[in-house]
Amino acid sequence: YILACLHKHDIIHGDFTTSNLLVKDDELWLIDFGLGFVSTSMEDKATDLHVCEQTTKAAHPEVYETFMDNLLEEYMNVLGSRAKLVLSRLEKIRTRGRYR
Repeated sequence: YILACLHKHDIIHGDFTTSNLLVKDDELWLIDFGLGFVSTSMEDKATDLHVCEQTTKAAHPEVYETFMDNLLEEYMNVLGSRAKLVLSRLEKIRTRGRYR
C-alpha cells in the first residue's frame, strides 16, 4: 500500500526493499529516501516495483509470493487504471537482458 501511495503522488523511492521497511509498534515506516525523486514516468515506477520484487525474492523467498501478491493487489486498488500501465512496463523490464 505504501508504494502505491508514493507512486500515486509521483514519488519514486529509488530503493524500495524490505531493508527499508521498518515495523515499530505495529506501524510501518519507510526509510532511506536517498535515491528518491519525483517522476510521472511509468518506467521509474515500474523500476521501483522491480527492485522490490527482485530483492524480496532473494532475501525472503519464503514469503515472496504472498508479499508480492498483496503489494500488487493494493497497487491496483490505489492506482486503478494507471496501475495497468505501470505493470505493463514492469513486464517489459523483466524481459530485458540485464534483469534475467
